Amino acid sequence: MSKDVTKLLRHTLRKQGFVDLPAQGYSMFPAIRQGRVCRFVPFEESECSPGDVMLYANDSHQLVAHRYYGTRRIDHTTLYVLKGDSNLYPDEAVHAHQIIGKLQRMAAEEHGLGRWLSPLFGGSLWCKLVMHAPPVTRWLHRYVHRRRLLQAGGETP
Repeated sequence: MSKDVTKLLRHTLRKQGFVDLPAQGYSMFPAIRQGRVCRFVPFEESECSPGDVMLYANDSHQLVAHRYYGTRRIDHTTLYVLKGDSNLYPDEAVHAHQIIGKLQRMAAEEHGLGRWLSPLFGGSLWCKLVMHAPPVTRWLHRYVHRRRLLQAGGETP
């Protein structure tokens, strides 16, 4: 991803008020599943609450959508702490200028078990569970790791 793409996303958010992007990866599994279309709205610092999913560009200009845990201040600078639900550790803290948007909603899953589980994993109970119960994150991390190994044709440890 380049700086130009990030600029284009910011422009689209300002002009259109939202941007829809398909999810890639497993760091937010099962709340956000691979390929699920996510709608992001512009980021407003005053409307940021722990548990919100924020879209940001990391130092390599890759787009990342992870859950917001809080802020910390270092030398009069506010940094945002974010973490994927199935990641063991938080991401490197990010500056406000790196945050592009906030997850507003996801497109409904039309078939399969995800159709029934989506409301559970997208709700506030799930948010509280992954944010305050470390064993859940550890279990998710192991599950995602094994799932990815199986998809790659490898064996589980």
